[in-house]
Amino acid sequence: MGLGTFFRNLFGSSKEKAAEVAENVEDFARENYEKAKVNAAPIIEKAEEYLEQAKEKAAPLIEKAEEFAGEAKEKAIEAYETVKEKVTDFVDEASEKKEQTVDFVELKAEETKEVVQEKTEESKEVVEEKIEAAQEKTAEVKETISEEIEDAEESLEEKALRAEADPETSGQRAADEIGD
Repeated sequence: MGLGTFFRNLFGSSKEKAAEVAENVEDFARENYEKAKVNAAPIIEKAEEYLEQAKEKAAPLIEKAEEFAGEAKEKAIEAYETVKEKVTDFVDEASEKKEQTVDFVELKAEETKEVVQEKTEESKEVVEEKIEAAQEKTAEVKETISEEIEDAEESLEEKALRAEADPETSGQRAADEIGD
């Protein structure tokens, strides 16, 4: 009886220790998972702030481009009307000169319009590129965080499985790994 009791106590306490170690590993895994989520939150917030800042910086550029286009159009119209009025006054004297002047003004108005359109498109492209870059950076940060969380989960799961698989030596090994 003494020998049987000895072995029951010996193996019974190993099972309890293995269960205790497995529980400790599971608690450790949960704590680290929660810490990873908490640590990832500021990074995600920064990425979102970066995206918002890019949008905020882009808004004035778009507004300026629209204002510039409007002002250029008004100036072109004003210039055209001024020239047209002067030419009308001199119709009797020089109709040929009038046609040349009108053609010239129309050409300049068209060129100005084209320049304004080009500048507006260029500004729009720059803004779109910055927004796209910000979105890509946000995606990269989210991907990195997800990968780090997955790696941590996998590592913790492997340690827990090892602890369950070898209950006799897992107590000491789990304590060593948790200490690491």
